[in-house]
Amino acid sequence: MILTREELRRRLGTADHAKAVATPLPPPPAPTARDANPWRMPQRDATATHRPPTASPAAGRPAGTGRAAHRPARRRILPIAVTAAMAVVLLSAALQALERAEWAAALPMLAIVAFLLFVGWRSSRRR
Repeated sequence: MILTREELRRRLGTADHAKAVATPLPPPPAPTARDANPWRMPQRDATATHRPPTASPAAGRPAGTGRAAHRPARRRILPIAVTAAMAVVLLSAALQALERAEWAAALPMLAIVAFLLFVGWRSSRRR
């Protein structure tokens, strides 16, 4: 038995379903207001006077003198020293595992040391 489209729609009730689905979409949301910022900035007092920034105590000294010149070097050395210490500890543990012929324990540690060496090599090329 071959059914026509209308007979099939009547039997399945798809005509009512199509009407229910064909409802229009809701209107688009309104644009966000300019003053809708949830992070409020503090209001400056109009009566307060603006003071110029004072000169730093190191302004009279020549560049490269004093304690401030050594700080950037320390900041670069500390992560390198920590990474090198991690590599040394992992390498010694891997060598101990290799002496005991435990390849399964040594391979992950050697992989981490290789990764640390690769990262160090890449970062040295960027500078």
